[in-house]
Amino acid sequence: MSCYGFFVVYALRVNLSVAMVNMLNSTEEANHTKSVCKTHQPGIKLNHTASVYNWDSETQGWILGSFFYGYIFTQIPGGYLASRYGAKWLLGLGILCTTVFTLLTPVAADMGAGYLIAVRILEGIGEGVTYPSMYAMWAAWAPPLERSKLVSISVTGAQLGTVIALPLSAEICYYLDWTWIFYIF
Repeated sequence: MSCYGFFVVYALRVNLSVAMVNMLNSTEEANHTKSVCKTHQPGIKLNHTASVYNWDSETQGWILGSFFYGYIFTQIPGGYLASRYGAKWLLGLGILCTTVFTLLTPVAADMGAGYLIAVRILEGIGEGVTYPSMYAMWAAWAPPLERSKLVSISVTGAQLGTVIALPLSAEICYYLDWTWIFYIF
């Protein structure tokens, strides 16, 4: 179950990186090379009704990096809270917060870049407690000779979430819309 928990939070973490490509107004002149993304085929009718934004590269950097500002601040408090109040509850609450704020991402983007940055910081705060709470949980529950194996299995979910979410997010953007990435994951 912990492997699946890490799978979910890492899928939620990386999905904006793919969605950002479709969120931007690509018709503006910019200093970049031709896109390597596959183009829509003329026979396929795709329903793309989501908003696009004219964010400059600095704003894009703030949006993409804002998650980690929230994430870094909850690492040490997350370990303390996990040992004090219970790791499984903190882990569940962290995943729940991250999921709720991920669902709010399209709405926040429509409200403006500042709102999206705030939502991403809150996502980072929610996800920042996952690793400390997982380590506290395994320290209390796992037999000493099996801890390394159980932690390895748990952490594998993070890599699986990244590896599966990135290409799947691209397909969701292509066939549905960038907003659906945040609803499906």
